[in-house]
Amino acid sequence: MNFPIILDVAIGIVVIYFITSLIMSFIMEYIIVRRNWRGEFLYDRLKEMFYSSQGGYYNLIEKVYRHPLVTKVQQYSYRKPENIQSHTFANAFMHVMTEIGKETELLENQSNIAEGKKAKPIGMSQNEYVDKAFQNDKYLDGDGKRIIESLFLQPPPADAKNDDENALTWRINNIEQWYADFQLRLDYLFKREVKWYIFIFSLLLCSLLNIDTLDIYYKLTHSAKLRDQMVLLGEEYASKTYIEIKTEKDSILKNMLNSIKYKMTYQLKTVRPGDTLLFNKILEETLNKTVESIDQSKVDLYKGATDLIGWTEVERTNVKNAINNFNSGFLYWLLKIIGILLSSFALMFGAPFWHEYLKSMLAIRKVIQPKGVVK
Repeated sequence: MNFPIILDVAIGIVVIYFITSLIMSFIMEYIIVRRNWRGEFLYDRLKEMFYSSQGGYYNLIEKVYRHPLVTKVQQYSYRKPENIQSHTFANAFMHVMTEIGKETELLENQSNIAEGKKAKPIGMSQNEYVDKAFQNDKYLDGDGKRIIESLFLQPPPADAKNDDENALTWRINNIEQWYADFQLRLDYLFKREVKWYIFIFSLLLCSLLNIDTLDIYYKLTHSAKLRDQMVLLGEEYASKTYIEIKTEKDSILKNMLNSIKYKMTYQLKTVRPGDTLLFNKILEETLNKTVESIDQSKVDLYKGATDLIGWTEVERTNVKNAINNFNSGFLYWLLKIIGILLSSFALMFGAPFWHEYLKSMLAIRKVIQPKGVVK
């Protein structure tokens, strides 16, 4: 097999990886949004960072999340916001620190009055209240206190030393910059957190659609027609931006989900309770229509690549033969498992990676084969 053919085979495999990665991306985004994983992950990391030994109400982050600036970005009251803008977080954080400082001063005056001492006059600047908050060990202790001290108590710039307003602005900028950097680190940590979920769902998807890398390789090496189809499909995807392709595929997947939801939910509601025969009939029709909807969506998603994937009649026959005669079918199962595992691992790289890789491979192909495909 010469190099141009090998390159075309590789392009075909990458096209399959790219389309399947887009589907996987849609599935993961759907699950992450529905389960609010990002919001919970952000909240848990912040709460752990600014840990308070008192816990509960006395957790600093709990008060920040209850601040109106933060609650306004929540879609629902029971869902943690997936993303908080750095300036929003910084302003809410400083306001909470001010409230803690006022609470600390009030408790001190109550204690002084109880002991018969003279109460201190109330009415400090916001910056002074922030300083006062450091005396409250219920909210600020451990590593969380050290983080805030490193941001607030380091030597301020010359123009902020004797000016409360400038010092307060300087502190807000510090916490805003810290939070922006923290979010960048958090994105990396979140991807590491969900990578094994991506692999598990990729394995299920590849098994369901029979995305078998070894089988795809075999079909492409033995069919010039399939190779040409995949190269044309790859050129079509390479000519579009990633966002354009993702929007197109997401639209197909959303329509499929809405169609399935309608068929599985609303049609079954029309059956009267106790009418078993009608229920079974409608259920069978609904399942058939659902399968048809999925098959049509698969064609729309993969276009000319549908011949390389899926459980065809030949594949089903091979599976039955392998089940009936395990000894002779051992090699079949081994190759099938390896092929699906290879595809599952490939999907973990993500659709943007495969899109860029596809464009690079097509650029190389144009240099090697400027006048057409070498047979």
